[in-house]
Amino acid sequence: MIKPSKKKIYVLMISKTFMRDHPKCGKPTNFKEKILSGQKIHTIRLGIGWKKITGEVNAGIAVLSVREWSGEPYKSKQVEIVQFEKAGWQSLEITEPRLPKLFIDGCDYGISHIDTIAHNDGLDKYDFYDWFDFPSPFIGGIIHFTDFRY
Repeated sequence: MIKPSKKKIYVLMISKTFMRDHPKCGKPTNFKEKILSGQKIHTIRLGIGWKKITGEVNAGIAVLSVREWSGEPYKSKQVEIVQFEKAGWQSLEITEPRLPKLFIDGCDYGISHIDTIAHNDGLDKYDFYDWFDFPSPFIGGIIHFTDFRY
């Protein structure tokens, strides 16, 4: 008897509350509700390891399991919110000093798109700045939950 193959499961944790160093520390992010309603259409992650993962998801050999902690992070059960069988990836670089610029897939987006990027990530511009310790340099990527791309 041949066993059915199982897809890899990659866990993508989202924050239930704002992080310790954020001005809104402990307040709800509402990311779960924003993902389920389609308001949060992507998440931004440090590093480029997620590029390979999104490639495996799109190749049909893996799924992306979006989860949050049921209570205190790392000390409580993970609760799955949704699984994605396809996901997009775009590289993201935020440079500094003095005049920050956004580069998505190597294209210069200046800083004028920060409101849209923050909104699509489920944040306002100021929470976005504080979340990523802006304007510190950032190299990572955008994991898309929809077909939308910049």
